[in-house]
Amino acid sequence: MINHFPNHYELSRKDLLVKNIKRYRKDLEREGSPLAEKAEVVLHGGQVVTRYVHLDFIPVTFVLPADYNMFVEEYRKSPQSTWIMKPCGKSQGTVKYDTSVTELDNMYVHLTNVSVQKHGGDYNSIHGGKMSVQNLRLFLEGTRGRAVTETLFASIQWLIVHSLKAVSSVMANDRHCYECYGYDIIIDNQLKPWLVEVNASPSLTSTTVNDRIMKYKLIDNMLSVVLPPDGIPDVRWNKVPNSESLGNFDLLIDEEFIDKDDATNIGGRSVKHSKK
Repeated sequence: MINHFPNHYELSRKDLLVKNIKRYRKDLEREGSPLAEKAEVVLHGGQVVTRYVHLDFIPVTFVLPADYNMFVEEYRKSPQSTWIMKPCGKSQGTVKYDTSVTELDNMYVHLTNVSVQKHGGDYNSIHGGKMSVQNLRLFLEGTRGRAVTETLFASIQWLIVHSLKAVSSVMANDRHCYECYGYDIIIDNQLKPWLVEVNASPSLTSTTVNDRIMKYKLIDNMLSVVLPPDGIPDVRWNKVPNSESLGNFDLLIDEEFIDKDDATNIGGRSVKHSKK
């Protein structure tokens, strides 16, 4: 078994991710799908923009290679300007986020990489500033309420499923392969999730005791899902594993049991397809 599809980068490269999601939206529009519904939204600055109602999970701040010529042109106009490209990294902060001017130089507020945070005075070597999904759910239920928390996690499931569906038509699906993607998702103050990127090779290096336990379970559960019960790789085996084999995984969608003419119901969200 090989843990990468030949062109897994269709999802893990930001430029291709955005391109595929945009194409997916356009395809749904041509099909007349209600998933492509749009609505006008008023931004904080008063501007009115048109956004997708059900597929609005990509930040509009993404910079694609096609936009680089804009930076080149700006550099030519102002050659003394300095451009900083933020590297990819993990997001575990140990200091409460603060947008005040006095905290602009505080790297423990704005730089959430582990390599930075581990040098901070508030760094916890047991949990490393990381929180399990279960604990995050409990925290949000206790501080924001159960209803909005359920909506948030349903939206995250919706985001994951439709990002995968956006690349399904271009992904080279090989029965010898599987993927373990790492989704980077930002949750704003309105508890709306935004997809930042998808990592094709999420880090399996442990930084704390709790981290090691979590990643050990991840690898164990993943192999239980992709391998037959006897543990021997077999390309002819292509069955949905039983609940015991899923371990800590949740099965978000099984397309073999979805009737395309019925409602699309993922993560508690239902969108009816037109019968016209």
